[in-house]
Amino acid sequence: GRGIISLLVLNVTVVLMINNFVGGGALVYLAPRNNNSELYLASLIWAFTVSVILSSVIILFDLIPEVFKFHLYFLSFLQCLLTYHLFILLGKEKFKQFNYSSLLQHLSLIISFVLLSYFNGKMNLNNFIIAQYISYTSSVALSIYYTFPLLNISSKVNLKSAFKNCFSYGFYIQLSNVLQILNY
Repeated sequence: GRGIISLLVLNVTVVLMINNFVGGGALVYLAPRNNNSELYLASLIWAFTVSVILSSVIILFDLIPEVFKFHLYFLSFLQCLLTYHLFILLGKEKFKQFNYSSLLQHLSLIISFVLLSYFNGKMNLNNFIIAQYISYTSSVALSIYYTFPLLNISSKVNLKSAFKNCFSYGFYIQLSNVLQILNY
């Protein structure tokens, strides 16, 4: 049980690490300095693309059990969305909102897993998967609620520039994180 959960969490983390080349820590720096609607759209496109492509590669190489292949796509995308919103909140110095969103993710995971296990009479992998969905969905919803008013939506969107800025700032930050995980 724990080994399969670890594989799922690791694979979601791998997708998230590649996502963070564009939708990661660079957003903290870029959010106060750039058009946030451009950053939002670029990060959303990147998150969807990375989630689909990397999850497909992980599945192609059979690095996740068959029963969880479907969930990898959605959990990865939800985690990428959450990370984007959290970094925007940090960049805009909305620390309380960041903390509430982060806390909700962890509390809802623990509470929903305990409740599901209690009402089902046992702890199992399905309870964990459902708890992950509840956790990610609730925290993404709250972070969207906090982030949406911060977006200065405009009709002029330069995606090429947004991708370039996000990638150029995010590359070195995220490369060090990737090298760190490979060290383990």
